[in-house]
Amino acid sequence: MSSAVTVQGQRPAAFWIYTGFIAVEIIGFVGFFAPSVSVAALALFLVAGVWAYVERGRDSILDTHYRFQIRTFWVNVVAGLALPLFFLIAVIRGVGSFLMGQNDPTSLVLSVMAGTIIPMLIGLGLSIWTIVRSVAGLSRLQDGKPIDNPATWTI
Repeated sequence: MSSAVTVQGQRPAAFWIYTGFIAVEIIGFVGFFAPSVSVAALALFLVAGVWAYVERGRDSILDTHYRFQIRTFWVNVVAGLALPLFFLIAVIRGVGSFLMGQNDPTSLVLSVMAGTIIPMLIGLGLSIWTIVRSVAGLSRLQDGKPIDNPATWTI
């Protein structure tokens, strides 16, 4: 069985994983302040990531797409864990210095703002990166082409 036939036969799995990544990012934009929407987006994201692991190993062309999706998944997981920690460290540092007698409310406000704005900007950039990466992978999948370098951080 040739790779082109196999790609056509298994297109739904890889297609829906890419679509899931895109949907999660769009849901994240729309429902940023709604916890129930965030939980649903997280569940969809985890399903898409696990699905990529389950589907790999069946075809060389599709394996490049699954490896590409798995890398996208893990970059988002690491960032999803690191960005709230950055926020907590910045806020605790600012509140701690304020409580320790440095009665400068400006440093408190600046550290809380830095702890909020910087992770939000990094998260926004990561969301855009994920959407662009998924659309590029989806385009190559629709053409029946493999990902040239699935281990890359770029598109």
